[in-house]
Amino acid sequence: LENKYKFKYAITYPIMEMSLKNLENKCYQEHKVGLPKITGHFSGNSKALNFEELEVKKIRGKDDVLNVWCKHVCEIYKSDLHEFKKYIHLLIDHSQFYLGYLGDKIVGTSMTVESFNLLHLHWVGVYEEFRKKGFGDALSRFPLTNVQGKSIEKCTLYASALGESVYKKIGFVHSQNVDIFISSQA
Repeated sequence: LENKYKFKYAITYPIMEMSLKNLENKCYQEHKVGLPKITGHFSGNSKALNFEELEVKKIRGKDDVLNVWCKHVCEIYKSDLHEFKKYIHLLIDHSQFYLGYLGDKIVGTSMTVESFNLLHLHWVGVYEEFRKKGFGDALSRFPLTNVQGKSIEKCTLYASALGESVYKKIGFVHSQNVDIFISSQA
């Protein structure tokens, strides 16, 4: 088959997954604590969780997602904001968006998409100066608290080399690889 798209390169990401059955017990056995509980109410009825000094807030409202959340993802991942907003706009009604705060400073992001009995975790990112402090862990764990009581059985994600060790600590395991091809015509 001729490569009419003239791919510049391909990136291989491991796909990782974790069963969400008995998640509360798994967290207790590994860390001697249960899943973080959602506490407090903030403006816009967003819920927040105190994870040591980090506060994770669920972002509500399309304007906040497109203008605040997207901005921070693009800064962390060094992506084009205009193009990213077009992509997120397609997912906005089926996704949950989160920002991590240290005081009034935003330190990271995450997003989930529910699909049938699966939860997909995306865009877990932490600003470089805040890495290696457990914030990626918290931004990965917090969305899992929102599926308790639902029929969600499994969470999946694409792991970067930077995040793979974080996800393994939480309980994700490698399930397969996916190749993402980058076109030179992009």
